[in-house]
Amino acid sequence: MALRSVEELEKRLRGSAPPVVLVHSDAPLLREEAARSVRSAVLADPEVERHAFRADDQVDYTVIRQELAAPSLFAARRLVEIHYGGGAPKDEGGKWLQEYCANPAPDVVLLLTTGYQSKQAQKKKWFQAVEAAGETLALFAPRRGELPNWLRGRLAAHGLEVSRDALTLLAERVEGNLEAAAGEVEKLVLHVGGGPATLDTDAVLAAVGDQARFSVFDLAEAALAREPRRVVRALGALRAEGTELPPLVGALAREVRNLIILRDRYRRGGDLEAACKELRLFPPRKQVAQKLARTLRDGEAEAVLQALARVDRMSKGVAGGDPWSTLENAVLALAGVDTGLVAEA
Repeated sequence: MALRSVEELEKRLRGSAPPVVLVHSDAPLLREEAARSVRSAVLADPEVERHAFRADDQVDYTVIRQELAAPSLFAARRLVEIHYGGGAPKDEGGKWLQEYCANPAPDVVLLLTTGYQSKQAQKKKWFQAVEAAGETLALFAPRRGELPNWLRGRLAAHGLEVSRDALTLLAERVEGNLEAAAGEVEKLVLHVGGGPATLDTDAVLAAVGDQARFSVFDLAEAALAREPRRVVRALGALRAEGTELPPLVGALAREVRNLIILRDRYRRGGDLEAACKELRLFPPRKQVAQKLARTLRDGEAEAVLQALARVDRMSKGVAGGDPWSTLENAVLALAGVDTGLVAEA
């Protein structure tokens, strides 16, 4: 059965633990925390023995089979964990899981953790066998707009309240880095010394460094959403990380070309939803792209596209100039800042 939350999983574990539990997520922190919840609940019984396996490319399923088939000499029940990291069972592992889930060992709770399994992957026989035998739980990292509430909840679990400005600042400093976000919450708990307290911006500034991570997709989303401050932070982070310019420029150019298509479709009275589907634009990118497509001025996106072409030539040594400065002007222009780019085009 597919569960919807860690809370549902914990409630299920308060009864008789299911024979098989699968936690799948692309967020390592969320995978491990959910696994810890299972581990804590099952091992609360002192008669349970724990065995854990790391299922890398060299995993030996013969050893796992033997472990599950042989009764324990020292405990009435066993918790057997198999961790696939961000991957998933391959051919041999999938076949073994199908066989095992058809007849699970009565004295074993089998805990599996994998990367997120898409809707298509969930149609595989091994996944369906696990779901039929026990419980599955998909976990997703909070999106940018969800991060403040996620942080507020973790702080509240330690008896800490936080002002709106402090929460905004904290979310900005850990954006895109969930492990750092959890770590900074712990740091704030230590900073205030425990017990009920209300955090303000001074407390966050004193305790939390800038741990934000940005991808080219975050940069594009910030520009499409017309958030110039975030654009500058994302560009600075990408440059500091040594990001290569050609693939970065190529990804941004693709976003601008999509925007031009949406704008033209809108002006002809076309269906923007259908256009987004054709371009494979999905939430939240779809909403910001549609909104901007409705308000773009003539020549605005084309000027940005021309500037990106100049950046590409500069980065390859074909043209002179500072490619990062030109890139910043281009992306800020897309974000609605008057950089003179449209007048130059």
